[in-house]
Amino acid sequence: NEYAVQYTDLLNSAEVRDAVAQATSWLKTNAVRLTNTLATGVINAGYSFFHLIFALFMSLVVAFWLSMDLPKFHRESMIIAGPKRAENFEVMISVFARSLGGYLKGLVITSACTGTLAGIGYAILGVPYSGLLGLLTGLLNIIPFIGPWIGGISAALVGFFVSPLTALLTVVVSFASQQITDNFISPKVMQSAVSVHPMLVILGLAAGGALAGIPGMIFAVPLLAAAKSLYTYYFEKKTGRQLVSEDGGIFLGKPFNDENGNPIPAFDATGGQKYYSGEFASPRLKRLIKNFNYKKVQKEKKRKEREKALRAQQSSQRKQSSSKQKDDNKLSSRDDTNE
Repeated sequence: NEYAVQYTDLLNSAEVRDAVAQATSWLKTNAVRLTNTLATGVINAGYSFFHLIFALFMSLVVAFWLSMDLPKFHRESMIIAGPKRAENFEVMISVFARSLGGYLKGLVITSACTGTLAGIGYAILGVPYSGLLGLLTGLLNIIPFIGPWIGGISAALVGFFVSPLTALLTVVVSFASQQITDNFISPKVMQSAVSVHPMLVILGLAAGGALAGIPGMIFAVPLLAAAKSLYTYYFEKKTGRQLVSEDGGIFLGKPFNDENGNPIPAFDATGGQKYYSGEFASPRLKRLIKNFNYKKVQKEKKRKEREKALRAQQSSQRKQSSSKQKDDNKLSSRDDTNE
């Protein structure tokens, strides 16, 4: 009603009436073709929607039965792998479980951040139901690419009832919150969730999109995390050198060592006992896992580091004392010569 009162003069102008008449004439001329096109589009959209719902339902059913019998599948896959490869295969499964679980956790956190930023922006603009729209934006952000667009358009439609300018600013707020999350928050969250450097997250998303489009961008981060963890495992196992460190760059993480200071590749790759049970590990690794105490090992490691630093300091002091004594002897010898 407000729009009708506001734009009454505009609607009664001759130019607008001529434009409406031309549009009506065009619709009459192309009515059949337009109707067929719309009908085909509606049918295709309905089929796609039904296919999506069916695929989602089947995925949930498969996930339910998989979770029910997952321990049995795990044991059978270890038997198929054989005794020689069971330990490596178990590490690989644990790595993928950790990467996928961490990615999903990071996705939930980043979606919550996007929804919060968008909701605050909507509230500042005075958009009705800003909290509900922010929640909807966060939930739809879980759906890659399509979800943020749906959330932004939904908020813009609500904002249009305030004013066209508010609708436009709502789209800007939705886009800005998405970009802030993707470029600043998401890389740090994914680094913490899947232990992948923010630079690699951005490069992985770009490479995944270039190689496989939307599916490539969806699976880029968990696959990258799994590849990094598997490389860590085989590198430390073959070389005996610890690649993971608390002050590292690409291989940043919590290092695990036994009481002798040797790295534990399976723990460094999987993040410890939370994801890796070691059920099919070698007898030595099983004993190590059973008796492993992270705090005790770290305490012993720090004690050895302190002892090493103390020995280095004492050695440096001895060298300085020896050098000073040599200088004193030279001075004494020169004095005797002069006398």
